[in-house]
Amino acid sequence: MNEKTLIVGNNGTGKSSILQAIVILLASAIRDNFNPKNLDWPGFEYRHLQTNAIKLSFFCRVGRASLHPPLL
Repeated sequence: MNEKTLIVGNNGTGKSSILQAIVILLASAIRDNFNPKNLDWPGFEYRHLQTNAIKLSFFCRVGRASLHPPLL
């Protein structure tokens, strides 16, 4: 079963920012040598990363092991 989530809101309420944060978080967790500069799609604003406007933190627990990658 596939789960789907719908994100709705007025213009400027952060829908694209949420998606950007999710993509960057997942890509940094599963890709070696991930560079957010390589991400590009309509609406993606790399400048938010440069200004630290999107704060990311990540914690993953698999069994008894934990992973804490560096913050972007």
